[in-house]
Amino acid sequence: MPNALIVPPSLPVNSVRELIAMAKAQPGKLNYASSGTGTSLHLAAELFRVTAGLDMQHIPYKGGAQAQTDVMSGQAQLMFNVLPSALPQIRAGKLRALAVTGKSRSSALPDVPTMIEAGVPGLHGHYLERHPRHGRYAEGHRRKLNEALVKAMNRPR
Repeated sequence: MPNALIVPPSLPVNSVRELIAMAKAQPGKLNYASSGTGTSLHLAAELFRVTAGLDMQHIPYKGGAQAQTDVMSGQAQLMFNVLPSALPQIRAGKLRALAVTGKSRSSALPDVPTMIEAGVPGLHGHYLERHPRHGRYAEGHRRKLNEALVKAMNRPR
């Protein structure tokens, strides 16, 4: 199941490249929401942050619904969410999908590019792909992901 990189319509970006440019121009100002620390959605966002070299703050929630609600309201500026959860709000215009994870575009959002098409090659085919045992793997990025996770876990709460 692909994830979608979503932002609120109020955020003045229309592409992943524009989002990266905004984040680099305003280090530490953008927040990304997740359904909780260590979840696949958190790890996808963290891999994006590390791969793109961004300084963004993580806001963990106790579930995806509240995280997505805060992205819609602009309290958080972006998140990765599973496409089935985000799709109704994307179609309603309450969220904007900038890209989807995976090796090919989603048939549900054929006009939305993949992360690799959007210019983030580190998240193309190894976007934390599902393992039969529900493990997560980030081929080629294990060292960077491990460093980012260790750093995140050692932050003061």
